[in-house]
Amino acid sequence: MRDAKTSAAAITGHFAYADALRHTALVFFTTVAINVANFVFHFGAIRMLGLQSYSALAALYAIVLILSVPANVLQAIVTTIVGEANCDQAEGIRRATIRIAAAISCSIVLLALFLAPSVASYLSINDTTTVYLLFLTIALGFSAAAFRGVLQGQQRFGTFAASLVIEGGGNLALGLSLIALIGGVRSAMTGHASAVACASAFALMAVWGFRRPGKFKVDVRRLVAKFVGTTFALSALAAMSWGDVILVRHLTPVHVASLYGAMSIIGKMILFSVSFLPLVLLPKVSRLKGEKMPTRPLFLFLIAIGLAICILEIAAIKVAPAQVLSFIAGAAASGAAPYLFTYASAMIMLAMTIIVAHYGIGTHRFAFVGPLVFIEFGEIVAINLRHASLHQILQVIVFGHTFAFFVTAAIVYLGGRQKHANDMTTPNESISGIISNTNSPTTT
Repeated sequence: MRDAKTSAAAITGHFAYADALRHTALVFFTTVAINVANFVFHFGAIRMLGLQSYSALAALYAIVLILSVPANVLQAIVTTIVGEANCDQAEGIRRATIRIAAAISCSIVLLALFLAPSVASYLSINDTTTVYLLFLTIALGFSAAAFRGVLQGQQRFGTFAASLVIEGGGNLALGLSLIALIGGVRSAMTGHASAVACASAFALMAVWGFRRPGKFKVDVRRLVAKFVGTTFALSALAAMSWGDVILVRHLTPVHVASLYGAMSIIGKMILFSVSFLPLVLLPKVSRLKGEKMPTRPLFLFLIAIGLAICILEIAAIKVAPAQVLSFIAGAAASGAAPYLFTYASAMIMLAMTIIVAHYGIGTHRFAFVGPLVFIEFGEIVAINLRHASLHQILQVIVFGHTFAFFVTAAIVYLGGRQKHANDMTTPNESISGIISNTNSPTTT
């Protein structure tokens, strides 16, 4: 009997790795295509609109980027819940997701009626309609994020990738076309809103389906813990990814901030190069956890892929830092070459922290969140105190990001060991701890 179970586990593990590799490759090529499309869009928009109009468009896009954090939180929560759910609970979860997404989107549209004029005035944009389109884009983005969370949790990565391509490709095609035909920032935002609308509609059609009208109830305490933990974790990671550039811009002379900004482009490329891994890792480990299967081997497999990519990138930077900077940011940025390897190393530590944090979210281990937020707060304070030179700033970033990785990894690992020890004496907790379908048969 034990041999049969071992053989079954080996076969299951083989298919889990095969699926993970196939889905990882799919999401990788999708994110590469989307990043290329975004680069082409901004490359064309800045030349077609001019610097002054493009600066307004960049400010609007910055707002979309900031508000993508709560949308990402919603997507991550939906992904983990759907990934852990059984077939009986799936329909109820999908219905609830559609209703919640509709409620959030409608609320944002209503807020636009009151906030759009003030936002337009603050950004010195005379065309209020453009800001209304901004709020519409944000509202539709929340719906798209919720529906994509369902697709991720269901392991439907082909449909998930198609939704991303529709948004990225639609923004490129419609945005630049409308700018060329009509001109102005409003044309660019119209193209963006249309692309997000198409992607959201596509994802909605993919998740639509009601096979049984059963009710379900929510374990509020566990769901709130998941929501709070995910929110603070992703917010801290977003601050680590973007906050240093804002602080350096505010605290240092223009030439120092310019060099740091050039390095930050390389840093964001490192983060984006492995950003596809959490998109696969989160639903995979949630599904394995729901099926009471080991999650650590798959996590180690995916983080090894991310580490291999980062090693190739850091090797290129070590060999030719000035050439890399000149190619990406222009010849004027070559002055940051002596610091690039150090900064890139810090970004690699942050990239690994992001992967580990998503593993913690997927396995409902949130003990790392408090220390992670505290470390990011310490980084902010330290940069405010030590910013006399790039060397001082990089010392803070390297120490903070490295410390964050080891602390997060240690806490998530120890949390897994503690959970394993508890599972040896108590029954495993399934998704019924979060959502239970009242139509399911009651057992005693």
